[in-house]
Amino acid sequence: MPSQGSSKQPSPASPADSRDSSPGFDIPAHRSKAGIRVSLACVPCRSKHIKCDATTPTCNRCQAEQKPCYYAKSRRGIRDAKRRSMICDKQPVADPTGGLWPLTQMSTLQLPIRILSDMPAGWSILPRGILPNSSPAAATALLLDQFYANCFPCYPWILPKPHMMTRISSSPADLQFLISCMTYVASLYEPTVASEELREAVYSQACGPLPMTPYTIQALSIMSHCALGEDKPELCNGWLDRAVQMALDIGMQHRAFADAEQDPVVAESYRRTYWGLYVTDCHRAVRDVLPTFGLYRVPATTQLPCEEWEYQSGVGCCPPPCRSPRCADVAVSPVHPAADVDDHVRQ
Repeated sequence: MPSQGSSKQPSPASPADSRDSSPGFDIPAHRSKAGIRVSLACVPCRSKHIKCDATTPTCNRCQAEQKPCYYAKSRRGIRDAKRRSMICDKQPVADPTGGLWPLTQMSTLQLPIRILSDMPAGWSILPRGILPNSSPAAATALLLDQFYANCFPCYPWILPKPHMMTRISSSPADLQFLISCMTYVASLYEPTVASEELREAVYSQACGPLPMTPYTIQALSIMSHCALGEDKPELCNGWLDRAVQMALDIGMQHRAFADAEQDPVVAESYRRTYWGLYVTDCHRAVRDVLPTFGLYRVPATTQLPCEEWEYQSGVGCCPPPCRSPRCADVAVSPVHPAADVDDHVRQ
């Protein structure tokens, strides 16, 4: 029997309440006002038990506090206790450059740097005692920072910034053409450095003899995109064809090519370079309404790229196995008609 004080009638359920109470929804009736909890959090935020927005490669909190941000590889789905124990939450090993561009080695790069005005006074990557506008090497470092800030997502096969610093420290001459292309693209975003001389230099290098290395292929891919942006289809197609042919000549389509590299991040860069060429060649076929594209008919055994956060952090940089029948079909199927190429890009 209801008590005398309980004469209050229940209010009619609102549409939201009826929706939440329906069998198809598992949302509790009294949800917290804090919103849905983010399941992924970086290790520094998780260790402090503070909220993380899970932005990759660096969350907003770590970026604001200028602290290293890294994510632990998930243990979910790994039943082997030995493999689970190998996954730790420790910070990746810091690069030997200390987070600074190696200005001494970069001074050996022959780049036509022309400074138009004083570079930003608050530029923080320069060591103390060196003025922001004191040398072309410092301007080159600023342009590389601009590239990673504005252009890196468009060229995900380029080495991540810390690994690029290490590579320049050890062998700057091998990266001459690639650094030239990166600084030219970045100069379009930096008003303190002229881009005309850089453009003339990279266009001249791209049309001349080049070493057959993965870094040359990456640079030619960048130049192909630049030529497309300037509405120069002949140069765009020519540099892309040269990059594709060079990749096939050195064997980047084979899994053994990337597996021979001891550095897992560099090996992942090689895999991304090949599949980046594959996607770009496919896009060209769609853009120019071609019946097929060259790399479609090439049997490729190189593995697919890993997750982006793994590549950026260097933690567990291992590609997933390709179990999709679609991948097997790509390697052995005949030439596509134009309509099938368009469907292939959408999928």
